[in-house]
Amino acid sequence: MCKYARPRRLNSGFSMAELLVSIGIIALLVAILLPVLSHAQESARRTACLSNLRQLSAAYQIYVSSNGGQGIGYARHYEGVWFEALRAEYGNIDQVRVCPATAGAVSGDFGDASRSWTYDTNLHTVPERNIGSYGFNAWLIRWDPQSRGGEQYSGGPASSYFPANPAESNLVPLFGDCTWADAWARETDPTPPNLIDGDRSSQGHDAPNENMLGRFTITRHGRNINVAFVDGHAETVHLESLKHLKWHAGFVNQEWTPPLPAK
Repeated sequence: MCKYARPRRLNSGFSMAELLVSIGIIALLVAILLPVLSHAQESARRTACLSNLRQLSAAYQIYVSSNGGQGIGYARHYEGVWFEALRAEYGNIDQVRVCPATAGAVSGDFGDASRSWTYDTNLHTVPERNIGSYGFNAWLIRWDPQSRGGEQYSGGPASSYFPANPAESNLVPLFGDCTWADAWARETDPTPPNLIDGDRSSQGHDAPNENMLGRFTITRHGRNINVAFVDGHAETVHLESLKHLKWHAGFVNQEWTPPLPAK
Protein backbone atom coordinates (compact mmCIF):
# COMPACT_ATOMS: atom_id res chain seq x y z
CA MET A 1 0.00 0.00 0.00
CA CYS A 2 1.37 3.36 -0.94
CA LYS A 3 1.76 5.85 1.79
CA TYR A 4 1.17 9.50 1.07
CA ALA A 5 2.74 12.27 3.12
CA ARG A 6 0.21 14.28 5.09
CA PRO A 7 0.07 17.83 3.68
CA ARG A 8 1.23 20.50 6.06
CA ARG A 9 -1.45 22.84 7.38
CA LEU A 10 -0.97 26.35 6.10
CA ASN A 11 -0.66 28.99 8.81
CA SER A 12 -3.26 31.67 8.01
CA GLY A 13 -2.38 33.99 10.96
CA PHE A 14 -0.08 37.01 11.01
CA SER A 15 3.50 36.66 12.01
CA MET A 16 4.74 38.95 14.77
CA ALA A 17 6.65 41.05 12.25
CA GLU A 18 3.55 41.47 10.06
CA LEU A 19 1.48 42.42 13.10
CA LEU A 20 3.99 45.03 14.20
CA VAL A 21 4.11 46.49 10.69
CA SER A 22 0.29 46.69 10.59
CA ILE A 23 0.18 48.40 13.97
CA GLY A 24 2.85 50.83 12.83
CA ILE A 25 0.89 51.70 9.68
CA ILE A 26 -2.32 52.24 11.69
CA ALA A 27 -0.48 54.44 14.21
CA LEU A 28 1.00 56.47 11.35
CA LEU A 29 -2.42 56.96 9.74
CA VAL A 30 -3.91 58.03 13.07
CA ALA A 31 -1.07 60.49 13.61
CA ILE A 32 -1.69 61.95 10.15
CA LEU A 33 -5.49 62.06 10.42
CA LEU A 34 -5.89 63.41 13.97
CA PRO A 35 -4.55 66.91 13.18
CA VAL A 36 -6.69 66.98 10.04
CA LEU A 37 -9.81 66.01 12.01
CA SER A 38 -8.95 68.48 14.77
CA HIS A 39 -8.53 71.26 12.22
CA ALA A 40 -11.83 70.33 10.57
CA GLN A 41 -13.61 70.41 13.95
CA GLU A 42 -12.14 73.79 14.82
CA SER A 43 -13.09 75.12 11.38
CA ALA A 44 -16.66 73.93 11.92
CA ARG A 45 -16.81 75.55 15.37
CA ARG A 46 -15.42 78.80 14.01
CA THR A 47 -17.97 78.82 11.18
CA ALA A 48 -20.83 78.17 13.61
CA CYS A 49 -19.52 80.91 15.91
CA LEU A 50 -19.40 83.43 13.05
CA SER A 51 -22.96 82.47 12.14
CA ASN A 52 -24.05 83.12 15.74
CA LEU A 53 -22.43 86.53 15.71
CA ARG A 54 -24.04 87.52 12.40
CA GLN A 55 -27.43 86.60 13.85
CA LEU A 56 -26.74 88.68 16.96
CA SER A 57 -25.73 91.60 14.75
CA ALA A 58 -28.97 91.26 12.75
CA ALA A 59 -31.00 91.12 15.97
CA TYR A 60 -29.29 94.32 17.16
CA GLN A 61 -30.20 96.13 13.94
CA ILE A 62 -33.81 94.95 14.26
CA TYR A 63 -33.82 96.33 17.81
CA VAL A 64 -32.44 99.69 16.66
CA SER A 65 -34.98 99.90 13.83
CA SER A 66 -37.84 99.01 16.20
CA ASN A 67 -36.76 101.62 18.76
CA GLY A 68 -36.58 104.73 16.62
CA GLY A 69 -32.89 104.41 15.83
CA GLN A 70 -31.91 104.15 19.49
CA GLY A 71 -29.39 101.60 20.72
CA ILE A 72 -29.71 99.33 23.73
CA GLY A 73 -30.04 101.13 27.05
CA TYR A 74 -29.10 99.34 30.25
CA ALA A 75 -31.64 99.38 33.02
CA ARG A 76 -30.27 100.35 36.41
CA HIS A 77 -28.89 97.88 38.95
CA TYR A 78 -28.27 95.02 36.48
CA GLU A 79 -31.98 94.68 35.73
CA GLY A 80 -31.39 94.21 32.04
CA VAL A 81 -28.60 93.24 29.67
CA TRP A 82 -28.28 92.97 25.92
CA PHE A 83 -29.62 89.44 25.52
CA GLU A 84 -32.76 90.40 27.41
CA ALA A 85 -33.21 93.50 25.29
CA LEU A 86 -32.74 91.52 22.05
CA ARG A 87 -34.90 88.59 23.13
CA ALA A 88 -38.08 90.51 22.32
CA GLU A 89 -36.83 91.13 18.78
CA TYR A 90 -35.21 87.77 18.12
CA GLY A 91 -36.74 84.70 19.72
CA ASN A 92 -33.75 82.52 18.82
CA ILE A 93 -31.38 84.60 20.97
CA ASP A 94 -30.83 81.81 23.49
CA GLN A 95 -29.61 79.45 20.74
CA VAL A 96 -26.91 81.83 19.50
CA ARG A 97 -25.47 83.27 22.73
CA VAL A 98 -22.88 80.51 23.21
CA CYS A 99 -19.81 79.88 21.07
CA PRO A 100 -19.53 76.16 20.18
CA ALA A 101 -15.84 76.30 21.14
CA THR A 102 -16.80 76.69 24.81
CA ALA A 103 -17.38 73.52 26.79
CA GLY A 104 -19.42 74.88 29.70
CA ALA A 105 -20.02 77.80 32.02
CA VAL A 106 -18.53 79.14 35.21
CA SER A 107 -21.39 79.48 37.68
CA GLY A 108 -22.17 83.12 38.36
CA ASP A 109 -18.79 84.36 37.23
CA PHE A 110 -16.50 85.36 34.37
CA GLY A 111 -15.66 82.79 31.73
CA ASP A 112 -12.36 82.19 29.97
CA ALA A 113 -11.07 81.00 26.60
CA SER A 114 -12.86 77.66 26.80
CA ARG A 115 -15.76 78.35 29.19
CA SER A 116 -18.78 80.64 29.04
CA TRP A 117 -19.79 83.26 31.59
CA THR A 118 -22.93 83.16 33.71
CA TYR A 119 -24.75 86.42 34.41
CA ASP A 120 -27.20 87.23 37.22
CA THR A 121 -29.83 89.38 35.54
CA ASN A 122 -31.36 90.58 38.79
CA LEU A 123 -29.32 90.62 41.95
CA HIS A 124 -32.25 91.72 44.09
CA THR A 125 -34.41 88.62 43.65
CA VAL A 126 -33.73 84.95 43.10
CA PRO A 127 -30.93 85.06 40.46
CA GLU A 128 -31.81 83.94 36.98
CA ARG A 129 -28.78 82.28 35.47
CA ASN A 130 -27.96 83.23 31.92
CA ILE A 131 -25.09 81.62 30.08
CA GLY A 132 -23.23 83.20 27.19
CA SER A 133 -19.79 83.52 25.65
CA TYR A 134 -20.07 86.75 23.63
CA GLY A 135 -19.49 90.25 24.92
CA PHE A 136 -21.25 93.42 23.78
CA ASN A 137 -19.21 96.53 22.97
CA ALA A 138 -20.63 98.66 25.77
CA TRP A 139 -19.61 101.92 24.06
CA LEU A 140 -22.73 101.31 21.94
CA ILE A 141 -25.03 101.49 24.96
CA ARG A 142 -27.48 104.38 24.78
CA TRP A 143 -25.91 107.02 27.01
CA ASP A 144 -27.58 107.51 30.36
CA PRO A 145 -25.41 109.08 33.09
CA GLN A 146 -27.66 107.62 35.80
CA SER A 147 -27.43 104.01 34.66
CA ARG A 148 -24.79 101.32 34.89
CA GLY A 149 -23.83 102.43 31.39
CA GLY A 150 -22.96 105.88 32.65
CA GLU A 151 -19.60 107.54 33.05
CA GLN A 152 -19.31 106.55 36.70
CA TYR A 153 -19.16 102.89 35.70
CA SER A 154 -17.46 102.78 32.32
CA GLY A 155 -14.78 105.30 33.18
CA GLY A 156 -15.37 107.14 29.91
CA PRO A 157 -17.07 110.40 28.94
CA ALA A 158 -20.28 110.67 26.95
CA SER A 159 -18.23 111.67 23.89
CA SER A 160 -16.71 108.19 23.80
CA TYR A 161 -20.09 106.54 23.28
CA PHE A 162 -21.25 105.76 19.74
CA PRO A 163 -24.67 106.41 18.28
CA ALA A 164 -26.53 103.20 17.41
CA ASN A 165 -25.27 103.26 13.81
CA PRO A 166 -21.93 105.09 13.82
CA ALA A 167 -19.80 106.10 10.87
CA GLU A 168 -17.10 103.57 9.95
CA SER A 169 -19.49 100.88 11.19
CA ASN A 170 -17.36 98.26 9.43
CA LEU A 171 -14.60 98.98 11.99
CA VAL A 172 -16.79 99.22 15.11
CA PRO A 173 -17.08 95.91 17.00
CA LEU A 174 -20.58 95.01 18.16
CA PHE A 175 -20.15 91.53 19.66
CA GLY A 176 -17.15 89.28 20.07
CA ASP A 177 -15.84 86.22 21.89
CA CYS A 178 -15.48 87.43 25.45
CA THR A 179 -15.10 86.38 29.09
CA TRP A 180 -18.06 88.55 30.18
CA ALA A 181 -21.33 89.90 28.81
CA ASP A 182 -19.93 93.34 27.98
CA ALA A 183 -16.85 95.53 28.11
CA TRP A 184 -15.81 99.15 27.66
CA ALA A 185 -12.55 98.46 25.80
CA ARG A 186 -9.95 101.26 25.99
CA GLU A 187 -6.66 101.84 24.23
CA THR A 188 -5.05 102.29 27.65
CA ASP A 189 -5.98 98.75 28.72
CA PRO A 190 -2.79 96.86 29.56
CA THR A 191 -1.40 93.73 27.97
CA PRO A 192 -3.02 90.77 29.77
CA PRO A 193 -0.63 88.44 31.60
CA ASN A 194 -2.06 85.40 29.78
CA LEU A 195 -4.52 84.67 26.99
CA ILE A 196 -6.60 82.00 28.74
CA ASP A 197 -8.61 84.12 31.18
CA GLY A 198 -8.16 87.58 29.66
CA ASP A 199 -6.58 89.16 32.76
CA ARG A 200 -9.12 87.62 35.12
CA SER A 201 -7.35 88.97 38.22
CA SER A 202 -8.30 92.56 37.26
CA GLN A 203 -12.00 91.86 36.75
CA GLY A 204 -14.92 92.55 39.05
CA HIS A 205 -13.40 95.43 41.03
CA ASP A 206 -13.91 98.99 39.80
CA ALA A 207 -14.37 99.63 36.10
CA PRO A 208 -11.77 102.37 35.52
CA ASN A 209 -9.07 99.91 36.65
CA GLU A 210 -10.43 96.78 35.00
CA ASN A 211 -8.72 95.49 31.88
CA MET A 212 -11.80 95.72 29.67
CA LEU A 213 -10.07 94.91 26.38
CA GLY A 214 -8.51 91.95 28.17
CA ARG A 215 -11.98 90.40 28.31
CA PHE A 216 -11.81 89.95 24.53
CA THR A 217 -8.12 89.00 24.42
CA ILE A 218 -8.44 85.21 24.70
CA THR A 219 -7.31 82.24 22.61
CA ARG A 220 -10.76 80.85 21.87
CA HIS A 221 -10.09 80.13 18.17
CA GLY A 222 -6.39 79.62 18.17
CA ARG A 223 -4.79 83.02 18.63
CA ASN A 224 -7.97 84.70 17.40
CA ILE A 225 -11.50 85.66 18.37
CA ASN A 226 -14.56 86.11 16.19
CA VAL A 227 -16.09 89.58 16.03
CA ALA A 228 -19.37 90.91 14.62
CA PHE A 229 -19.30 94.52 13.48
CA VAL A 230 -22.05 97.15 13.46
CA ASP A 231 -22.36 96.97 9.66
CA GLY A 232 -23.48 93.31 10.00
CA HIS A 233 -20.40 91.42 8.87
CA ALA A 234 -18.44 89.05 11.12
CA GLU A 235 -14.84 87.97 10.81
CA THR A 236 -12.01 86.24 12.64
CA VAL A 237 -9.65 88.80 14.19
CA HIS A 238 -6.10 88.06 15.31
CA LEU A 239 -5.48 89.04 18.93
CA GLU A 240 -2.59 91.32 17.93
CA SER A 241 -5.08 93.32 15.82
CA LEU A 242 -7.63 94.03 18.57
CA LYS A 243 -6.11 97.45 19.25
CA HIS A 244 -6.60 98.34 15.58
CA LEU A 245 -10.40 98.25 15.83
CA LYS A 246 -12.62 101.25 16.61
CA TRP A 247 -13.85 100.26 20.07
CA HIS A 248 -15.05 103.75 21.07
CA ALA A 249 -15.48 107.08 19.33
CA GLY A 250 -12.01 108.34 20.22
CA PHE A 251 -10.11 105.07 20.08
CA VAL A 252 -6.58 105.48 18.70
CA ASN A 253 -5.03 102.49 16.88
CA GLN A 254 -1.86 101.21 18.48
CA GLU A 255 0.19 98.12 19.21
CA TRP A 256 0.24 96.05 22.37
CA THR A 257 3.07 97.24 24.64
CA PRO A 258 4.54 94.98 25.82
CA PRO A 259 3.59 92.42 23.15
CA LEU A 260 0.99 89.81 23.95
CA PRO A 261 2.29 86.70 25.75
CA ALA A 262 2.78 83.44 23.89
CA LYS A 263 -0.24 81.82 25.56
